[in-house]
Amino acid sequence: MRKNFKILALFSLLMIGLPIYGTGQIPDMMIYKNNSYSLIGYPLFQYPKKSQVDPDSMFNGEGCRSTGNYRRYVATWLIEDDMLYLSKIANGCYGFGSVNQVEYADLSKVFPQAFENGEVFADWFSGLLYCPYGRIVFANYYQEVISYEKEIELNIQNGKLIGKRILDNSKSRQIPYDTLDNGNYIDSKINWAIIPKIPGGEVRVRLQFSSNDEGIVDDVKVYPVRGDVFENEAIRIVKTLPGNVQIFHGELMRFHWYMTVRFKESSRKR
Repeated sequence: MRKNFKILALFSLLMIGLPIYGTGQIPDMMIYKNNSYSLIGYPLFQYPKKSQVDPDSMFNGEGCRSTGNYRRYVATWLIEDDMLYLSKIANGCYGFGSVNQVEYADLSKVFPQAFENGEVFADWFSGLLYCPYGRIVFANYYQEVISYEKEIELNIQNGKLIGKRILDNSKSRQIPYDTLDNGNYIDSKINWAIIPKIPGGEVRVRLQFSSNDEGIVDDVKVYPVRGDVFENEAIRIVKTLPGNVQIFHGELMRFHWYMTVRFKESSRKR
């Protein structure tokens, strides 16, 4: 008989975002080797009979619409004997509107042919699932992607675990560029010897940039293109910045940051 595992926190405060949504979503949960994880991935999205897993039909309570949980449920998954099982589906509207207590779908009714011993074998799902753990090393709120030190990558084929890897995101580093773009840092890097007298007292150069996995800013673009000494000097300065490095699923995620370099005649006199 399969063991029943207790999830310590049904609704995690953690909001793991995916590109599907514009707002970070409350994740599903995964039980793997007796540990609970917030899951990156939604196996029910692949279930072929969409009408069976519609929250309006699975729950008795009134539905709700929350930007933090568009799918309106939180599923709990279990890896046991290298098989992926669905063990619970909770109403994602708990805590919103009139849903004041945790409400679970009746899996025996939702999956009448597949329900056995309190669980459902997820033979419809194939793909990669990720279980992050450790401390947060990069919070990319622009792309709604959060990197943790490590991730367990689970390779599932028709509900069977065919491979797993431990992915290392620990080389991530996050630079708060807003603390650098306060005038002092930029001004200290400007080579004023090559800057001509500034008409109107100020020239602004808007740049987009990103860095490689070593934290070196190696991709810089200027908008709009100027083709003058101000543009060249702004590019040089931005390349001196310590670069952001976000590793997610064990690989570098390139993200373009923006900064305005201001050349002010009043700064020249400092």
